[in-house]
Amino acid sequence: MSSTFISNAFVSEALDCARRGNVDISALLQKAQIQSPSGGQISPEAFGRLWLGIAEAMNDEFFGNAARAMRPGSFTLMAHSVRSAPTVEIALRRALRFLKVALDEPYGTLSMSKDSAQITLHDSTSERSAFAYRTYWVILHGLTCWLADARIPLHSLSFTCAPPWHEKDYHQFFGAPVEFAAPMGALRFDARYLKRPVNRNEAALKRFLRAAPGSFLIGYKFDEGVVSMVMKVLKATELTDWPTLPELAKQLDMSAATLRRQLLQQGHSYRSLKADLKRERAQTLLRETHLPVSEISHRLGYAEPSAFFRAFRLWTNQTPEAWRKG
Repeated sequence: MSSTFISNAFVSEALDCARRGNVDISALLQKAQIQSPSGGQISPEAFGRLWLGIAEAMNDEFFGNAARAMRPGSFTLMAHSVRSAPTVEIALRRALRFLKVALDEPYGTLSMSKDSAQITLHDSTSERSAFAYRTYWVILHGLTCWLADARIPLHSLSFTCAPPWHEKDYHQFFGAPVEFAAPMGALRFDARYLKRPVNRNEAALKRFLRAAPGSFLIGYKFDEGVVSMVMKVLKATELTDWPTLPELAKQLDMSAATLRRQLLQQGHSYRSLKADLKRERAQTLLRETHLPVSEISHRLGYAEPSAFFRAFRLWTNQTPEAWRKG
């Protein structure tokens, strides 16, 4: 999820759910400290307050959009139930089972093919809204990113419903191609994240839950331990000037072996962090600028555009041009 702010379209969708639940909208907005529901974009924190307010008023954390109400406290229980899993894959499978019990439908199943992971969404009704599916993905993706201690870029998403009037907002929100009226609902990402160990203690869980849902509405950020220090250096440095691992270790006042070991303990490598950030920058430039792909390739430090094309295909299973058009 890419945006620093939440669009008015997403706010409107949430308020429509509240209206169907006979919630007092004026009181709801006042409690969430939102002055106007048509004021353009709002902060993730404000939308988080709105989210919690609707869930409380409707007694349903899924806003009446599933076959069964997801009672307040369900997300917290789900987070507790998956925190002790040894790997992200096992935790994600537990979360999917939990959501199936909580919601009945829609429910998701995880599958893997080569280097790609896919969560397929199953639903016996064709009447579900795009917002209902977006809510499902927001909850699941936010939790999975936290478990993986990484911002997991999405390859693509498919929705079985018709496109909403603000279709473009979905692409911008998820930072990935979104297809509507698809034969099946699905979310796809790099399978390597599933292998990461889950190393989350009770204190980290409490911090995560205090910040939710605002924290994962903009995508999980690297914010703990040595990963935070490494990402801070990389983000403050031109990509072509990124230090080698020994150089970075010296900057952080530790040995290269210690830095490598601490990153591994958090489920990362220096190479994977650089790849994640390079992919994020590539997708931002493709989405937010009209720069030629050759120029983007140069800015990302590739000697030849063909090398960038190969890397981008590995990241997304698409060419840069196809991803930009999506």
